[in-house]
Amino acid sequence: MKFNLSERLLAKRDAINLDVFRILFGLVLLFQYYSFHSVDFIDRGIIAPKFLFSYDLTPFIVPLPEGIMKIMMLITLIAPIFIMLGKFFKVALWSYIVCFGYFFLLDESYYNNHFYVILLLCFLFLFYSPKEFRKVNTIPLWLLFLFQFQIVVVYFFGGVVKLNYDWLVLQQPIRSLMEINAPISPFPELLKSEAVIYYLAYGGVIFDLCIGFLLWWRKTRIAGVLLSIIFHLTNLWIFNFGYGGEIGIFPFLMIASNLLFLDSELLRNYFSKWFPTDKKAVKASHHSILHTTWQFNPKALSFVYLYILIQLILPFRHYLSPVHVDWTGQGQYFAWRMKIYSKTVQIKFTARRFPEDKPVTVQLQKMLNTIQVNMMGQHADMVYKTAQYIVNDLENRLKIKDPIINAEIKVSYNGRPFVYFVDPNVNLAKVTYNPYGNNSWVMPKPE
Repeated sequence: MKFNLSERLLAKRDAINLDVFRILFGLVLLFQYYSFHSVDFIDRGIIAPKFLFSYDLTPFIVPLPEGIMKIMMLITLIAPIFIMLGKFFKVALWSYIVCFGYFFLLDESYYNNHFYVILLLCFLFLFYSPKEFRKVNTIPLWLLFLFQFQIVVVYFFGGVVKLNYDWLVLQQPIRSLMEINAPISPFPELLKSEAVIYYLAYGGVIFDLCIGFLLWWRKTRIAGVLLSIIFHLTNLWIFNFGYGGEIGIFPFLMIASNLLFLDSELLRNYFSKWFPTDKKAVKASHHSILHTTWQFNPKALSFVYLYILIQLILPFRHYLSPVHVDWTGQGQYFAWRMKIYSKTVQIKFTARRFPEDKPVTVQLQKMLNTIQVNMMGQHADMVYKTAQYIVNDLENRLKIKDPIINAEIKVSYNGRPFVYFVDPNVNLAKVTYNPYGNNSWVMPKPE
């Protein structure tokens, strides 16, 4: 029998996988709201800082009046409830995408890969319409495949980026992260043991590279689900919601995503215990699904191929730049570069009117919060934006034109000794920043 990819992708499929995942996904979004609420994100993360680090392509996204932002944050609490219930579904999805996407794009220092994957999954859900569990809902196979593909992409690229000298030979940043996490663990010596470090380093890269394919293949699917649960619960315990690296709701989201790979007929039979359905109708529906395809739609297939192409190409865009992506931060976002380095930073900015003047230390803590300062010391574009803000602030507040701005930023990369991140002798007020080029004022990555 000749295999036809287009017909295969357009084949009808029971939507039970998305029906169940939708509910857990909504629950994960509620946890994310709690995470924002617990740290008072709007007041401390947006209003308190003097300025925010806009993404290069979205400088027009700026803080709105406080009242509007708090309403938008409330929407990120209400919308997931309707997503879970399947009521006013598209309105709830669009509301969440707009509000959560707005907060996501306000400041790059708060970037997290699980924020990105949440928005991508919300986007894919726009092509799905929920029904009651008692009714057999159908979707084209391409939609379920894109959900699965997106999860596999997160895993696989998370493994690809670990294929480097630091991870495979030095077991970094695992060693540095264990140093941070061990003191707060019930078993500090265990986390620092060579056995655990090697297990996390090599087990982690093998898991990331293989788990997607284990979930896709029917014969290894159950083993893949069990490995996924163990892996994410281990990460949840070790990193303890942010010690040594923020992981937030990511383990819960990825555990829930296992539902996307399970056999739809088994899921339907399992949930029929709580949501009884007419067995004859279900059987007839499954027979119809297996022998029916949606009307051929070239636009739908073009969208599928385009989406896949973008997700496969975007993580490699840092190759457009001659610099080291994890050292300078150029091309690091939207590429699933998770937990592949550890940086400790020491930062001091100084300003003076004339070369012979004594440098005055800039009080960064009065401009930025702790997260922003720490992330700024790791990303060249954020250093540049900080210098530009200081220049504008001095001119507007003290009428000082053309000040001299220097920065002593020292970084310990993956446990190495501290070295300068930017040239301390360069006047940052006069430099330019090229996101895809070699910025001469940024020091080379330490060997």
